[in-house]
Amino acid sequence: MKYIFTSMIMALASFVYGQANYQPGFVITTQSDTLKGFINYQEWNNNPKKIAFRKTPDGKTIEFTPQTIRGFNVSDLEIYKSAIVSISTDKVSDLSLLSTGADSTSITDTVFLKVLYPGKKLLLYAYIDEIKPRYYIQTAEDHTPKELTYREYYDSASKVVTKRKYQQQLILIAIKLGVYNADIMNTIAGTGYNAQDLKKCVMQINGDSEKRKNGSASHIRWIVGAGINASTAYYKGDNALAGVNATSKASYTPQISGGLDWLFNPNTGRNLIHFGLSALVSKPEITLGKPGDNVFYKHSFTQYTLSFSPQYVYNIYNKEAFKFFVGTGFAINLSKYYNNKNLTVYSNNSATYDHPVDLQPAWLSIPVKAGALINRNYGFTLTYLAPAGSITNYLFYGIYNRMIQASFNYVLGKHK
Repeated sequence: MKYIFTSMIMALASFVYGQANYQPGFVITTQSDTLKGFINYQEWNNNPKKIAFRKTPDGKTIEFTPQTIRGFNVSDLEIYKSAIVSISTDKVSDLSLLSTGADSTSITDTVFLKVLYPGKKLLLYAYIDEIKPRYYIQTAEDHTPKELTYREYYDSASKVVTKRKYQQQLILIAIKLGVYNADIMNTIAGTGYNAQDLKKCVMQINGDSEKRKNGSASHIRWIVGAGINASTAYYKGDNALAGVNATSKASYTPQISGGLDWLFNPNTGRNLIHFGLSALVSKPEITLGKPGDNVFYKHSFTQYTLSFSPQYVYNIYNKEAFKFFVGTGFAINLSKYYNNKNLTVYSNNSATYDHPVDLQPAWLSIPVKAGALINRNYGFTLTYLAPAGSITNYLFYGIYNRMIQASFNYVLGKHK
């Protein structure tokens, strides 16, 4: 089963980069005309360098760049504006890449700027590429957006210097707009160089309340589920029950689960991290021979397990009405054992011996899963959990747990 899942993921992964996701939207031409249609909306970690546009969902594809349009809008989920801007090229965050002394180098390019906040007095944009994220502001009087400057570098003593010039820029803008006061001063002083802080600051400079803040989908969604677990335990190493003739009997028991998904981009919902919590009981049984044989071996136990499992999940087919996903991660399992009996039965003298086996309460496994989500809320998942180690701590042999789980899930609330 493990190899089936692995092969399936590798085969389906070939479609990852080629799948289109055309959403209603429009572009603004260089003549300021609005061209309505459908835009291939992807989870852009960096600002896109070009976009694919169709007048109809199945129509001819037209590519646009910042040089050929003035901007575009994807269903009001994301808005981009074309602009000729100065782009700083110095490195930040990564200490191994920082310059010695301030690096003020920059280039000028025509790019798509993402609109973070379209204020009436002051607009906020973001531009992210392979080097770093940058943020831009623009007043109604400015012809082009201006980069908010943030720098990190080493001084002559090899100490990291952080220059938050963007805070001075925001103060000057607030004074220019006639809105500077103690509250705005305090907000600017506590504003970090990130989208959330800068958006809040620009809103305040615009005189906008939180109620006017653009609505956005939540990054978090909650999930509950129930299903069936097929569990099998087996021996490996120097033990009679590790022999080729040993038999592992599968245990079929119910399980319950819950958790949350953190979506990289809640507007598309393609990539996510799943934090899962599940509870189940299993009753493994390993035997060698059968009752009545000269020697009959049998190890059985009841195992109650609580699992926590972070997983990366990718929606290979990603439409609102139907999603097909694969995922993997790791599971931390905590187990309690009952009825732990490791018996050796000799028929010739009718003797039965119980050899205690110490089973570990904590163990790891590797989940590999695939499933579907229908109409945003109803899901089905099939998961194979491969053992990452033994549930015993013996030198010459170990006992391993593998599981196959089928579960039906319900996603709470409304989401993409």
